[in-house]
Amino acid sequence: MKHKNNIRLLFAMVLVCFALQISAKTTLRLNLQKGSGYEMNMNMSMKMDQEVMGQQIKMDQKMNMQLIYKVADILPSKNYIIEYSVGQVKLDMNANGQQVSFDSQAGGNPTFDKLKAIIGSVVKMEVTPLGKIEKIEGMDAFIQKLGDDKTMAQLVPMFSSDEGIKSFMNQTFGYIPENELEKGSKWSCKSQLTNPINLDLTVNYELASIEGNALNLNVTSTFNAAKQMEQMGAKVDMQIDGTQNGTMTVDATDGWLRAQNLDQNIKMIMKMKNPQSGEEMNMPIELKMNIETRVVKKSL
Repeated sequence: MKHKNNIRLLFAMVLVCFALQISAKTTLRLNLQKGSGYEMNMNMSMKMDQEVMGQQIKMDQKMNMQLIYKVADILPSKNYIIEYSVGQVKLDMNANGQQVSFDSQAGGNPTFDKLKAIIGSVVKMEVTPLGKIEKIEGMDAFIQKLGDDKTMAQLVPMFSSDEGIKSFMNQTFGYIPENELEKGSKWSCKSQLTNPINLDLTVNYELASIEGNALNLNVTSTFNAAKQMEQMGAKVDMQIDGTQNGTMTVDATDGWLRAQNLDQNIKMIMKMKNPQSGEEMNMPIELKMNIETRVVKKSL
């Protein structure tokens, strides 16, 4: 009798575990509260090797950006009004031994005055629970402060145009899929980088594990493009090939990113004619970048 009871108990436990496994699905959506906020700290480190007319140019750059998101309102449509601003920017750059540093809180470097000017400016966005950007207001202030400074536009491309901020935000919330998720689920998101050139990017996600409310994702992507651009009056043909790999963690309760670590490897070849001699010039460039992001939820 005891043997039969043990078998029944084991069978019941198997059924319970199976039922739990079946129910271990989640629908990932933004589920935000009015008045809540998110402080995002992005640390970006980049190494660049470039060859120009036989000369090697090396650059190391480290940049930290503190981005603030505030849920200002929830509309009858269930969309969110999110206020987005930059809290702080730090930059350390070394190009062939020449050091350049900037801290928006300290100032002291006139080269980056325009970058300091955007601190505190607010962009309002209407965002759906799926993370789609429906409307953006307030970009004019950013664009006017940056002016036509191409260096600043490359440092912070998301603030150089309406298309730039939409591209950045679509990438920010690109991890949210339409379908229900379970461990092992895979999906993709297509977006477009807009600076310094338009580049189509497909990011692939996989739900690696679920730990309580934490959804741990694997991220992979490859991209390539052949583009022509104009630089200092000369036409430049550019071939770009790159990969991106990493991980990210999303809180299932509110659908917001909590942590991210991405590695990017990019190879570019720029071809142009020497404006003086007419000789064809090939300039290979290799970029290695790491982006580490941490997000803290707080009342704002």
